[in-house]
Amino acid sequence: VNQQAPDLLAITGDFVSYEVEVPLQEMPAPLRQLHARDGIFAVLGNHDYYTGEQEKVRAVLAACNITELRNDIHQVHRGDAILTLAGVDDCYDGTDDLELVVARLSSNGKEKNTAILLAHEPDVADLAAQTGLFDLQLSGHSHGGQVVLPRLGMLYLPRLGRKYPRGLYQLNGMTLYTNRGLGTSHLRVRYNCPPEIAVITLNASG
Repeated sequence: VNQQAPDLLAITGDFVSYEVEVPLQEMPAPLRQLHARDGIFAVLGNHDYYTGEQEKVRAVLAACNITELRNDIHQVHRGDAILTLAGVDDCYDGTDDLELVVARLSSNGKEKNTAILLAHEPDVADLAAQTGLFDLQLSGHSHGGQVVLPRLGMLYLPRLGRKYPRGLYQLNGMTLYTNRGLGTSHLRVRYNCPPEIAVITLNASG
């Protein structure tokens, strides 16, 4: 990741899966090595909540200088230009509040700048695109199918990760990118679906 010399890093959740204690002990060292001039931002995923240890995950993120966007926004300034980052908490667990995020965007004059939404579950894009406030949504959750067989395709996709399971989509003027992620879930194997980090270059119109 650091070799890409990123301006900003976005991590879209599921820091833990089924095991908690060992990952929480091992995460800080690599997370502290991440560098981005404009910061590192994250939202939690459904597995972070499944474990019941979401507050421990949050403590690790805070200790590693990673800003969680928990139904909140953050503005990055470059001269007179503003890039707004927004994040919704996990939809699977029902702790998301898109209306609150929209209200915060509107009160900060979103119509004058670009907004990126971090949302763990990609299928939230249907609602996000309807607001007309987001230019880009970044998501994960599906692992890109994780096991993808010839002719059969993706063997399993989770709820809220079935419509937009991997790659680039266009919805009502909003771009969505669903990342395949780095880890695994129920099966501890990937097939025909390699882990991924995505490098996205944003260009100002004109």
